Amino acid sequence: MEKYRLSVLHGKGKLKKENKDFYHCYLDSDTQVFVLLDGASSLVNSRKGAEHLAKFIIEFVLDNYEDIYTNSLDRSQRMLAVNIYNELYHLAEKEDMDFESLGSTLICLAFKENSYISLHIGDGVILAEKGGELLTLSPASNGMLKRYTYLSTSKNLSKHVKLRRGKSNDYEKYILLTDGFGESFAVEKIFSDSKGEYDFVDDYTAFILEK
Repeated sequence: MEKYRLSVLHGKGKLKKENKDFYHCYLDSDTQVFVLLDGASSLVNSRKGAEHLAKFIIEFVLDNYEDIYTNSLDRSQRMLAVNIYNELYHLAEKEDMDFESLGSTLICLAFKENSYISLHIGDGVILAEKGGELLTLSPASNGMLKRYTYLSTSKNLSKHVKLRRGKSNDYEKYILLTDGFGESFAVEKIFSDSKGEYDFVDDYTAFILEK
């Protein structure tokens, strides 16, 4: 398969001492997996949870790509939720940490041959470009109040796992953004020539995938 080229924008914004976003990628002869996680700033171990979950999700998607792609949507969502929950629960027990303190959002986009899988928990967004138009492939999910979002440690996680599957060549470009890009996602800034000088309040990360 023709590989996607990855560009990354990453910063801590005006009010953060550190960027708790974490990203990881995997590439082999026929599969690419990209993961982007945003650790909740209010949770002390969210960065550790995000790092651990990033590596786990890549391994899990590689081992189970065909099942995730071909099973019913509901079955695949439940399978992903159960395994994410169990992995973080075991990490919490092993490290003697509070389970909920490991929470983060999660965006994953995987390609194999001519297909893709997108996995999304919480805020942030997945965009795709088709014919020069940017479309929302997976929107942000928030709780009852807009400032709250769902995390990898949320109760009833299977209800908050958003899964999408399709043909990768339906789109020319994919963009993964954490919520630090704001409500408008500041897409125009991604394509500006400002050389990374972004005037954002929150920490932010963007993946831009194109062939």
